[in-house]
Amino acid sequence: MSNLDEATYKNLYPLRFYKDGKTRVFWDVEDYPIPDGLDPASIYQRMKEAVKKHGCDAEVTIHAYAENNTFSDELRRQFCDAGFKVEVFTEGDKYVRHCAMYADVMIWTLENPKPSNLVVLANIMEDDFGYI
Repeated sequence: MSNLDEATYKNLYPLRFYKDGKTRVFWDVEDYPIPDGLDPASIYQRMKEAVKKHGCDAEVTIHAYAENNTFSDELRRQFCDAGFKVEVFTEGDKYVRHCAMYADVMIWTLENPKPSNLVVLANIMEDDFGYI
């Protein structure tokens, strides 16, 4: 979060949601893994509740991106059963994972014009998209 304290950051970049707009969360599980003691179903519910706390009443969907070395078949099943849309990529190919996420974001925004809400949970650096 650079050199800004949290209060200053929140004032400069406040979260704003359209109450009646669909919400899609794009989550890079490799960049922000599930905390110990939690499971995909509880994370899915927590994410949906967090969006609802901002006053959103419309549909919330969550798209997870992961690598095959950390995403077993059983874990993938748990994510799918919880309600996530899941994409699994070859180990160590963060660039491909982020490019796929970027493409999915663009497609989703074209298919879901305003009012809609978009949340990206990824550690994306400018260098990731330098060649697009």
